[in-house]
Amino acid sequence: MTIEDVDSVEIQHVTHNGINYTITKNAALLIAQSNTYSTSWTPKTVHHAERQSSHPFAVLLEGINTADIKHACQNYPTKAIIRSATQPEMHITTRDLRDVISYGTPIYHELLVLSLEALCSNYKTTYLDPSFYPCLVDGGYQAIMRRFASDNRSTKTRPSLNHPNISIPLHINGNHWVALCRRHHEGKIIILYADDLNQSGTERTIKLHLATIPQFMPPGSIWINCKSSTYNPHSNECGPRTILSLAVFMSHPAPGSSILQPYMNSNLAMQSRTWMGNLLLTGTSPLLPANITQMTTPRVSASIPYDLIHWHTTSLSSGNKPQHSKILQQSVQYSVQLPVTTAQHEHLQYERLKAKTTTNSTQPLIPKKTNTTQPNPPRASRSMTPPISTSSNLKGPSTKPTNHKNTTRIVKPPNQLTLHDFSTTQIDTTAPQDDTWGHSLPTIERNTTFRVLLQNPRGLKLSNDHINTQYSLSICQSMEVGAICMPETNTNWGHKLAHSNMQSLLRKTWKHSSYSVSYTEDNFSEINQPGGTAQILTNNWTSRILEKGSDPSA
Repeated sequence: MTIEDVDSVEIQHVTHNGINYTITKNAALLIAQSNTYSTSWTPKTVHHAERQSSHPFAVLLEGINTADIKHACQNYPTKAIIRSATQPEMHITTRDLRDVISYGTPIYHELLVLSLEALCSNYKTTYLDPSFYPCLVDGGYQAIMRRFASDNRSTKTRPSLNHPNISIPLHINGNHWVALCRRHHEGKIIILYADDLNQSGTERTIKLHLATIPQFMPPGSIWINCKSSTYNPHSNECGPRTILSLAVFMSHPAPGSSILQPYMNSNLAMQSRTWMGNLLLTGTSPLLPANITQMTTPRVSASIPYDLIHWHTTSLSSGNKPQHSKILQQSVQYSVQLPVTTAQHEHLQYERLKAKTTTNSTQPLIPKKTNTTQPNPPRASRSMTPPISTSSNLKGPSTKPTNHKNTTRIVKPPNQLTLHDFSTTQIDTTAPQDDTWGHSLPTIERNTTFRVLLQNPRGLKLSNDHINTQYSLSICQSMEVGAICMPETNTNWGHKLAHSNMQSLLRKTWKHSSYSVSYTEDNFSEINQPGGTAQILTNNWTSRILEKGSDPSA
């Protein structure tokens, strides 16, 4: 069978690019068939599942086969494991699925789209792509009018304005997800809305923008802010909670302001991630009965996360139900994933060569000293260059002449985490051996601590596709950075689009920001130009600016 045959629900298997896939029960997603698992991956932060909760949603999720999620996460990171049945080029990889079920990790566009593909196939509803709201904000109704079809041409991804059930995941400021669903119910149009941060200003802004779409919010329509709790510390669970909220919105027979209350509990962050992972792998995920007793929960509460998946057990039996016991929660280490540097690449090369040498030779990698009575040499002064060993020393002494032209320099990792001792940071001992080295970032108060970040971006993408630049800025925002220094922006700052695009990205990320740039005024007509720098101040630190300018000697 080929991928063109997916419209028939009876077909169970299809082939795409030589890979066999299984169709989910609702014929919405394609799941790659794999019987071998090549890694032993676990999340960086694991909250041990040591107790069994009596909360209705926790009890409901005990029926999920978490072993399937654990299995799927063991494939190679870049392997495409889930595809859309109608748009097979849209897919997610093993790394994306790991992001879904990892504590503290944000999730992005494709994950929400494929989740909505499954939900809307289950409940026969429609949805709008997450890019809908940013386009509406930037371009108004004219920019999104073609996303709506006429009544007789309405589809799952392009509904008409008269469709009775339209779900929209809204991406706010490039770093937050909220849920919105427009339904026809008992002769009225109701707008169901949920924000896990409960920001009233965000809700007001969204209502103003949606009011510009004809027929979307006609007079007499009812706006319902569905009550939900904000759990602190927040762990970027807004994406999974948005998908869970949309599933309740589109399927509940009696929509009202309290329909999300039965799901509120202190472990909702990890429960919603596991629920979403199961949805992606099976095409469906359970919801609580509509007639369940609705409990009143506080607006703000403490998050007590624990994993529903047993990562450190060898048993892969179905269910992996937790036992009655107390929670053993590891301390959370916050770290930032930076691009792989040259030194890090050489470190990985060294580790691979070390493993190969250990396997093929009985000689030690570095010969041990035999004179144990000799006093230790004085400690060498600190150097900015990591220790270096040549390949001729890897297998012990050799009588062959050395070919210096072909000698490979292998750079070992430094024997200390950084070149300086910091009293305010803690060593991240949970990082794997081949990960970046350094200290984990401490939590700061952004209004009293000035954090400066210097990073060479190797060029800002400001011409067409802004998603990489927006993602990088959102990471800086999550780090509470007060100043961002960027050499080598590779941008022609004299181009008219450079500043407008940069300002748009900054407005989506920070409420207050200011920046200054420098570049060589050459005759470049394009937005891309070698060189250039940029400095950005964020939040309240913008009030400390006295003057802007560039170095005349540069």
